[in-house]
Amino acid sequence: MTQPTKGRYIIYISTCLLSAILSVYTTAASDLVNKDGILYLNTAKAFLEGGLADAYASYSWPFYSFIIALIHKLSGLDMTQSASLINAFFIIVASITFIRIYEVITAGERSLLIPMLFILMLPILNEYRAYTIRGPGFWAFMLIAILFFLSYIKQPSIKNAAGWQLCGIIATLFRVEGIAFLLLAPLYFPLIRWEIAGCLRHFIKLYAIPATLFVGTLLIYLATLTRANIGGSTLGHLSYLSPAILLEQISNTADQIRAIMPLLSSDKEAIIIMTSGLLTLLAYKLFFNLQPLFVLISGYGIRHRWVAFRQESGVILFFAAISLLTLLVVAWNQFFISSRFTIFTVILLSLISCQYVDRAIQWLIKKGDKRLLIGMAAIVLALFLDSIISTGAHKDNIITAAKWSTEQLQDDDPMVCNEPRLAYYSNNRCHFQTHLYSHLDDAKLDQLQTQGYRHLMLWVKKKNSVMRDTLDQSERLTFVKAFANKKGDEVRIYALSP
Repeated sequence: MTQPTKGRYIIYISTCLLSAILSVYTTAASDLVNKDGILYLNTAKAFLEGGLADAYASYSWPFYSFIIALIHKLSGLDMTQSASLINAFFIIVASITFIRIYEVITAGERSLLIPMLFILMLPILNEYRAYTIRGPGFWAFMLIAILFFLSYIKQPSIKNAAGWQLCGIIATLFRVEGIAFLLLAPLYFPLIRWEIAGCLRHFIKLYAIPATLFVGTLLIYLATLTRANIGGSTLGHLSYLSPAILLEQISNTADQIRAIMPLLSSDKEAIIIMTSGLLTLLAYKLFFNLQPLFVLISGYGIRHRWVAFRQESGVILFFAAISLLTLLVVAWNQFFISSRFTIFTVILLSLISCQYVDRAIQWLIKKGDKRLLIGMAAIVLALFLDSIISTGAHKDNIITAAKWSTEQLQDDDPMVCNEPRLAYYSNNRCHFQTHLYSHLDDAKLDQLQTQGYRHLMLWVKKKNSVMRDTLDQSERLTFVKAFANKKGDEVRIYALSP
């Protein structure tokens, strides 16, 4: 059925309001900036204080930080609040674009209430609402780009091609993975639709702006190669997309696996184990982030052909395949995959699974099976509440400890810490160093003293008994103060003695 205009507007307006409320709630409930967020906030600060060169020196893909700095200057909000406002806005845009794409791929024949609830209650998305990350900007603009791409398939006009490219480019400014979508999406025509004869025409339209920008970027790189190394740092950020570097990292990881498992006879066996492990991890994360209940419903619906497969759904699956490819590259590069990297893939696949869940709900309503409907609703509600309600111990003792150190210790008294948020909340009075969790022997303490540090501010987890014993037994460290949370994790401050 076609949605009445008034009903559509109610759905879209409700989505905006409910998404904003969820973002405000989750942000208010969070106690700390995430570790990645500190990098983006510091880059924004560097941009305001030192300009473009300092921003690139802090982080080589700083577009998100530029926006944070701009909103900070225009609104008067602090950096953290500016980032929260930006992400809340982009999640709203991503949510309403999700619903609009669903409307397109179902030809307006389905209720929009289900996709609205689907995207608003998607647990993996809600878990990261309060995070200061580049993801929301990427999700929003790439979904808009896909909407233009769907329009281009129906009407291959220059307007739709330009909309796809420009939104894809903006998405790429948030996350470099956007390059894969810009490069691979036009291959839909020869690979899926078999339009060999018209490929050149499509390629010219869909590659024109990225190709022009590539040439321009290359010229800028050559111009800035010797000035602040801006071009060099940007290309460094792109290095993990290089096949040669990727193969080198895979080989290095294979050597590490062989060192751990000496029974392996070759690098080939190590690579097989590594690849199978990464694929299993990726499948596991996608399965649970998509929600097992919805995956099972979709699988059953696909088998029994509940939904007629439309061309637009095939486009979404093609983009999901590209997204999966980028996930594999990230996984092979880092030998791990964080759940937040799967969010865009989950959003795309949710556009498909949502259709089958809609069918299942309609079937249950028609059958009059209230118990199954209530059971499904209870499961979904429980998962939703779990994603927005934090049951873990707060880490606001980090903020308390950082502020105490700035107020009670002398300004000329250098400190070192093992947690980047301690450095951030102490206004960088405390200098963050890695490898301070387990390497605190006399040699390391001598090195810290040589560097001029007089105090250590350390995040010590309750379960890290080795570190606790090391600190308690050290004769070089004089205990000053501890700040504990309800879980028993502490921030400990020590004076370093000769």
